[in-house]
Amino acid sequence: MQLAALREFILSQGASRNVTVQEWDKIWAMNKKVIDPVCPRHTAVVAERKARACRPPYMGEKRTPND
Repeated sequence: MQLAALREFILSQGASRNVTVQEWDKIWAMNKKVIDPVCPRHTAVVAERKARACRPPYMGEKRTPND
């Protein structure tokens, strides 16, 4: 959690004594907006568990078994 995102979330609630109901996805979205420009995302898959991804053929496109 980044301090800038937490500050933005607190300020978005306003300076009221009323209780506001906020969703968790709002604070995580704000945090993501702060983090994404500076931290790249990486994904890894263990070689033994990898699977081949295949896309469905488009209309009129023929696919061979070797595709």
